[in-house]
Order: sequence, then C-alpha cells, then structure tokens
Amino acid sequence: MTTERVDRVSGDVVVVGGGLVGLAAAWRIAGHGGRVTVVERDAPVRFTSRAAAAMIAPVGYREPADDAFLRLRLDAQREWTPFAAELVEQTGIDPAYRRIGSLVAATDKDGLARVVALREFHAELGIESSLVDAAGAARLEPELRGALGGLQVPGEGCVDPEAAGRALVAGIHARGGTVWSGAGVAELCGDATRISGVRLVDGSVLAADVVLVAAGAASCALPGVPESARFPLRAVKGQSVLVADRPGDPLVRTVLRAGINVVPRGDGRLMIAGTVEDGAAPGDRNTVLGAYQVLQRAIAAVPALAGCDVDTWCVGQRPVAPDDAPVLGPSGVPGLWWSTGHSYYGILLSALTGRLVADALAGDAAATVRIGQFTVDRFAAGAPRYTSLDHDRHA
Repeated sequence: MTTERVDRVSGDVVVVGGGLVGLAAAWRIAGHGGRVTVVERDAPVRFTSRAAAAMIAPVGYREPADDAFLRLRLDAQREWTPFAAELVEQTGIDPAYRRIGSLVAATDKDGLARVVALREFHAELGIESSLVDAAGAARLEPELRGALGGLQVPGEGCVDPEAAGRALVAGIHARGGTVWSGAGVAELCGDATRISGVRLVDGSVLAADVVLVAAGAASCALPGVPESARFPLRAVKGQSVLVADRPGDPLVRTVLRAGINVVPRGDGRLMIAGTVEDGAAPGDRNTVLGAYQVLQRAIAAVPALAGCDVDTWCVGQRPVAPDDAPVLGPSGVPGLWWSTGHSYYGILLSALTGRLVADALAGDAAATVRIGQFTVDRFAAGAPRYTSLDHDRHA
C-alpha cells in the first residue's frame, strides 16, 4: 500500500473533473472544511456521467464472494440512501435516487441458466431476489417481449446523474467551494517530487496542497502527470440515448436489463444504454453504427420504444483499469491523488468513493485503510490485485 500520508484537507484542494465522481468527492472535502475548487473543461455531468445507465445495482454476474471490489460495490449501494437524503436536506434538490427494483430478463435457455446462477449468488451474499417465469416478467414489464423468465431484484434502483450533479454543485457552493465550468486543464504544475496545482488553458494557475484527479478516462493523459504516477487506464466508449417515456403509462417500470439497459430517469425520460466500444478512438461523437446498435437492441426488447421521441443522444468514455477496479488515493507523488478508473460502476461508486477519499484526506484511519485496497501501487508489479471480470455488459 502506498505509504504517503497527507492531512491537508484544511488547505486548498483542486478537483480535476466535474463528473459525479469528482463532484461527490469535492462535496465531501468541502464538508471537512477544505477549500475546494472543481475544474471541468465542459459543464458538470455533461459527458460520461450523463451517458451512464446510472443503475444502483452492484452485482450482475457470479464472481468471488470475498473480493474487495465486490464488497466496495455492495457498500456503495447502501451508501446511496443516506447520500441522497443528505443532499436533499442541504440543497432542496432531489437527485432522483429511487429503489424501483430491477428485472434481469432471460430470452433463451442460456439466459435462464445465467439468472439461476445469479439468484444462487445473491443468496450467498444475502441479497433479496427471486426467479420469475414468463408471466411474472410480463407482470413486471408489460411491454417487454420475448422473455422466458428472469430475475427480480427489488432492492436495486437508479438515479438521475443530471439531477444528482445539480444537487452536488449546489452543495459544494453551500459549503464554500467553487465549481468552474469551461475550465480545461492545460497541465499539472510541479514535477515528480511534488504536484502543486494546475495551469488552466487560459493560462491561469490554481495553487493547491492537493490535486485530486477525477477526470475519468483522460486522467492519466493529463499533461504534467509524472511518469512514475501513471498506470494502465483505457477508455471504453459508450453511446446511449434518452427518450421521452409514454405519458401516464410508463413503457418501462423497473431497471430493465434485457440485452440492453433501459432505465427510467424519474422525470418522464428513459435512458437506453448503451454500446461497449473497447479500443474506440477518443472523442465525444455519436455514430450511426452506435445509434443502430442501441436502438435495435432496445426495440427488440421493448417494441413500443419505437414510437418514443428522442430527447438527447449521449456519449462517454468509461475509465477502465486492467482489473476493472477503481484507483483511489495517493499517487506516490506528493500532492497528487487519484479518484478514477471506476469502469462500469462510476455512478454506483461515486457516493462511497467520494466520502472515502475525502475522509482519507482528512486523516481518517479507517478510510485510509479502505482506499489502500485500491491504490495505484497495485499495478507496480505488473499483476493487478483483482481479477478482471467477464461482464455480461448488456444483461
């Protein structure tokens, strides 16, 4: 575990990245009394966070039950209830976190076998879930077609990242922090012995005791990141689309996983997410092929979606480390901390990792130990601590 101990939360902290991961950390840092500034090259929650399915669902496949990353995700799900309640209490803005339950639909024999195995794994973990037959799936989702059965998970839910982002920005301001939009980072200031701030593209410099990089897939590519602090981080592009739901009679009522994720946003829209484009070129452009793949799978599962109006096309770059787990805490270079690499779980993990990173910066021993399981030095020997998982990305 990286041994650098930094107790500077009462000083200046610059958070690079205005997605939900960076905003949640900044809000918690400000709650500890830190003078925090978030710098975001576009607008908060404009890129990857907005494109996410935003399912608060920690377990979608069988994996080692004692894995620390799995435990982090399970704890992250529990974190969302108090996190959302505190945001509402402080800001009056509802982040639209709702435990509406999920349905993992199975359309063939292999799918049925997968949901049976997932039900067994849920039982091992103490997660409430139940198998349903075709009629049960139809009761949960009347517009769903082709399901032979599935798995209902009543404790799972979803959140609206845009609403959560608005609440977090308001909360940061209420605690004396600052969120700068249109503030791209030209480079980190300092060298391999210490990072001391950031230089923005307009030439201005923000000095900081700690720079917390939460810039998603762009984190390691930021100019000025010392070579000794870098680690393998790839971008997995995802394209998705927000559509208007049917007024008064929702087309989808649960967090639906049926060859694609269809998730109610809680504001009359449905998120249909999304593609998994490993090795795609960086950028924030939607493509014809991506649109086709998203809509083809969605309409196959829920044909009535074909009549919905398109609200917004979205695109993002998931930041994925070799073992799929996040990279948290000190980088090994004084003054530089990470909160990135949240892979396919950024929205789920954001509330918990934001608190853990802020608590560790404040010197909390338990948080320091917890994030020590996910520090960057696990890559130093070339062998990740956790096993990269074989995701069923759309189910």
